[in-house]
Amino acid sequence: MARWQRRGRFGGYAAMGSVAGITCWKFWSRKSYFEEFTPATDKLFCHPLLKTINPHNSPSIHDSCVRKVPFSQVQPEVLGDHRKGGSKLITTYCQGIWGGYGFAIQRRLENLKTKNKDSKGDLWTAEQLLGSEYNVGEVITDHFTIIEKTNDTILLRGMPVRPQCAGYCGYLDSIGELNVRLNEEEECVEFRFKKILFSGAEGPKDKPPFPAAITMLHYQYMKLLVESGVCRCSK
Repeated sequence: MARWQRRGRFGGYAAMGSVAGITCWKFWSRKSYFEEFTPATDKLFCHPLLKTINPHNSPSIHDSCVRKVPFSQVQPEVLGDHRKGGSKLITTYCQGIWGGYGFAIQRRLENLKTKNKDSKGDLWTAEQLLGSEYNVGEVITDHFTIIEKTNDTILLRGMPVRPQCAGYCGYLDSIGELNVRLNEEEECVEFRFKKILFSGAEGPKDKPPFPAAITMLHYQYMKLLVESGVCRCSK
């Protein structure tokens, strides 16, 4: 077989594999969706921390990913604790996001790239992240700091970083909120992950921090993290 024919066949297989992978991912993540999330619809945009770390109101990429899970599919002890005012549900959700499969690759990269003697007290391993209570002040892989915690919400800040990827805009900063809410009418738990990303440290910017292609990957990554968190809370 001619070399160009072999290459053509290999390219065809690769293309079919890519299409199959995308199709499987869309089916697997089909229950996660993005809701309207703007300054007019959510109070996170008015949080004092956001005003402090983005004083120039630089354009942001912001999204709120939602996954609804029937009460019957949630661990009863975790759900029962939440009904009594406890924090097991939001804590377990957070454990699944950072200690589960969704953050696994980035967790390994952060271990190789940023772990040092000054950050050795952070949460670095899957075991640490799956066992943490995510109390205020704890730091996840030298990258996220827990700012607030209630029985249904965990607020965190993404450490400012200087992106190395071409197309990024300035110093990347962020604020995120993990949230769980009982929807008694639909008999389900609503799991949310809200994120606001921007370039906040170098003065005002006139464009969001990511180009369109990276933004689309970011949305898929958010769905992956949410699915990982939900998995930790499910039966």
